[in-house]
Order: sequence, then structure tokens, then C-alpha cells
Amino acid sequence: MKKIIIFSLIIAIVFCKTKLLDTQYPYPSQNLITFKLDDSFKTNATLNQIGKLQMQISLYSTESYFTAPDCVNCQIYGAKNSKPFVCNKEEYCTEYFSTEGAIDQYFKARGSVIDMNLELDSIEFYLSTGFYVKWISQLQLNQTYQYQGLGLALTRACQGTFLRSLYNQAKIDNYSYSLYYDVDSYKLILGGYNQSLLAQEFYNLKSVSIMRNIPYRIVDDLVLASLYINQQVLLKDAQVLLDPTVDGIILPAKCSSDIQNILQTQRKLPDISQFTPQQPGIWSSLKTAPSFQIQFYLDDPDAISQYLQVNFDAQTLNAKNQKGQFTPRITFSDIVDQNNQFYNVIRVGKIIFQQMVYYKYIQDGGQSTATEFRALAPMIKL
Repeated sequence: MKKIIIFSLIIAIVFCKTKLLDTQYPYPSQNLITFKLDDSFKTNATLNQIGKLQMQISLYSTESYFTAPDCVNCQIYGAKNSKPFVCNKEEYCTEYFSTEGAIDQYFKARGSVIDMNLELDSIEFYLSTGFYVKWISQLQLNQTYQYQGLGLALTRACQGTFLRSLYNQAKIDNYSYSLYYDVDSYKLILGGYNQSLLAQEFYNLKSVSIMRNIPYRIVDDLVLASLYINQQVLLKDAQVLLDPTVDGIILPAKCSSDIQNILQTQRKLPDISQFTPQQPGIWSSLKTAPSFQIQFYLDDPDAISQYLQVNFDAQTLNAKNQKGQFTPRITFSDIVDQNNQFYNVIRVGKIIFQQMVYYKYIQDGGQSTATEFRALAPMIKL
């Protein structure tokens, strides 16, 4: 009798765990769309009248926007070779009512709402409720305005117009995407993830649950982690942004002296140059070059551990120059908004997407019960 009870309990636990995993991470549907993006998180696009161009994709904006020829001040902030987009009914583009708001973390705009045909990386679809920009203003200084952009932000409260258009046309079955880095380019999979890439199951990341203003309005994209350099604590309970446009790791400027102190205590200072915020040291050997660790906090009641430890050994963290010397892929920068307020946000880029698959998914049970997951899984070496 006792054996039967124990067996029943095991079956119940396994069933509950399976149901939980199925709820969180459904098996990918057949409706997956894969885009190839370059190092700058841009993909090939074709627009009527403009032709082929590189279009910027942003994980931190809900808006997909296109710049009208009559935007008189856009060229002040944009690159010289930027080309505007003409919305023509004859080419399946329809302009509606006026609107205004932020188009990304750097600019806000006034303009119109448009529906239009768009070809993205050889995939053609109809984009609804795009932003047709006719005037812009800065939210953060010294930023270059991209004339066209696609917003891929995904939170409990909103889904970007890009994802929503694909979902409404039944090209994807749910609001989700996965991302990894492969040989100088990204693979972006919309509507799910590729199971064959995973070496292990996903780990849910704990989001930062505080209200924020500019420049990171999409609060849910900030996750909680602790940072270590050479196994020594650098920052506890830090706010981390997984940013695919960053090469390595960007730290607040105040961290430079903390790293230098750790290196000095360990007698592992660079032997070719001084460690400064402008030049974070050069080592002659990987044996003495620093390593880096990120300990992500997990938000998963079924997790065995409270943390996901991601290790960047000396070979991963450090870039080799032409003389065979090694410099950490670390830069220092303070993020400042228009009110000169500092945000101590750590940005981690390709260095993590090279070894982890990132997955974000909204389980929509209505706005009040929608569940959001952002997760990392170790990736099979390609």
C-alpha cells in the first residue's frame, strides 16, 4: 500500500511538472519565421520606391516606423544616406489618422498611422498600424536617428505592431521570439524556438520589478543578476539589459575603479597597459587575462537552483589584437536621460548570445492574467 501511495505521488509530481513546462514553454509550432540579422541587429528589407535597404530591429520599442519625405528635421539627426519612404495607395500603403509618441528609447515623433506591404529577408507580409514619422525630437543626446525601424518589444501590456501583424495573419501562432548569435550574425526566430539548438532546458529570468522612466521604458526587459570579475563580487543585485547591439559587456563608469581594485588585490593587473575606463588594460597572455561571471536570478518555482551562473572564461571575455595581446570585451559608459539622471544599467550583448538561446514568450490569458517569460538556455555548440 505504501509503495502504491509513493508511486502515485511521483506520477502526480511528474504530471504537474510536465503541465507547468508545457504551459511555460510550448513545443514550437510549425509556423516559425526565421530572420537573419547582421552584427548591428539589422536585416535586409525591400520597400517600394526605396528598394533594398538594411532595416534596424529593436527589442525595446513597440513601434514599427517609416520616415516621410516631409519630415523637415529628421535629416538633422539621421545619417546622410538615409532615404525617406513615400506612402502610396497604388503600392498598397494607406495613411490614416495623426498620432504621436516614442518610436524607440532615443526619439519621440509626430506623424500618421499607416498600413503597408513589407518584404523582410525575402518574407512578404502586410504590416498594420505602422508609424509614419513627420517630426522627431530627442529623448537622449548624441544618438543617430534610423529612418526606418521595426519594434519587437514584447511585454504583458503590449505586443509590437510587427509581431501583432504576423500573428493576425496566422504566420505565427503565439507572441514569442528566440534569439542566438551564430558566426557574425543573429538568428531571430518568431513564434517560438528551435529545440535542436538547446543543450538544456530554459531558465526563467527574474525581471526588475520597479518603475522606470526614460531611456528604458520597457521595464520587463531588465533582469536581476549579480556580477563577478575573476570570481570576486563586482555588483550584487544589478539591473541587466540583454542588448544584441552590444559586442561584449557595458558597465557603469564607477565599476572601473572596483575592477582595478580587484585586479590589484589579486596581483593580476594588465602587464602591457594601465587599466583605465578608456582602455581597460592589455594582457600578454590568456593565463593572466580576467574572466567574468554573471549570476542571473531565476523566477521559476520549479527551478532546482535560484540562479543561473553564466561563465565567460578568459578566452571568451578577451579579444585578441594584431600583436597577439588580449583586452577584455568590457567598456564603461554612463546612461544619462534628458534630465541628466544616471541609470546604472549593465548591458550584455553578443558575448551571451554566443552561448545561450534567449527566449521570450507571452502566455495570453487576457491582460489581467497574461504571463510573461524571458529565459536563457545553454546552446548546443554549432
